[in-house]
Amino acid sequence: MALKIWGDNPLYYSTLTNCMNYAVDNGVKAISMSWGGDESDFALENIMNNAWDRGAFLCAGVNNDNTDKPFYPAALEKVMAVGATNSEDTRWPNSRYGSWVQIFAPGGLSTKRGGGYGGVQATSFTTPQIAGLAALIWSAHPEYSNQQVWDAIILGADTIDSDVGKILRMNSKKALEADVSVQERPMEAQAISAASIQSGTIRLAAPASTDYSLRIFDVTGSQVYETNGVTDARGEVICNPDIGQGVYFWRFKASEGTSSGKFIYVR
Repeated sequence: MALKIWGDNPLYYSTLTNCMNYAVDNGVKAISMSWGGDESDFALENIMNNAWDRGAFLCAGVNNDNTDKPFYPAALEKVMAVGATNSEDTRWPNSRYGSWVQIFAPGGLSTKRGGGYGGVQATSFTTPQIAGLAALIWSAHPEYSNQQVWDAIILGADTIDSDVGKILRMNSKKALEADVSVQERPMEAQAISAASIQSGTIRLAAPASTDYSLRIFDVTGSQVYETNGVTDARGEVICNPDIGQGVYFWRFKASEGTSSGKFIYVR
């Protein structure tokens, strides 16, 4: 389903809201966005969160000017940020990069205006590959949630070397085989809050006086920290893991259920 959000006129949030709602209302589950800008605000984030909360998987290109500056909506929490690799299986030099970029996808050939094929590596062309992979995962696992589709893409990705360090490049076969099944029932939405970070200390608000297990994973899906214990009378969990700055994922498990999320860790 191809939907146009702007042309000669500026992009209005009302148009974007109508577009996203139209897509989800008509059964779209994977949304690919090859547009954006260097600034974000609450309205844009709210639009993306609403589509995610309604079950859609969202991915967006990170832009093509070889900087690590966040680009929106790609850099928003509920949107998978997609960079570009080249035929040498490393970062395409013009792709934006940084800890906020979750996944890279290969550039290659695309149809050209007027006919024929041409080489393209821009993130506007690599992003639809991630949307396509999300659709492929859902075709094999229709019971998955959008979070499980996200997790499968990340867990199935290959870690490759690049000029900006190690990055994740999509691997469709491994993503289909990734085990992201969740047997535990989820917690109520208000049961645990997102992590807050101050001076390297992570705090999570959870049910009071309950046994818990907290695990933290890096963007490659590797576990980098684990702690177990009992939440205090206020329901607070405090930890100070020995990890570097970057994007991480947490999974919290207690008798009340499980919950997970993402945070940017800054010391």
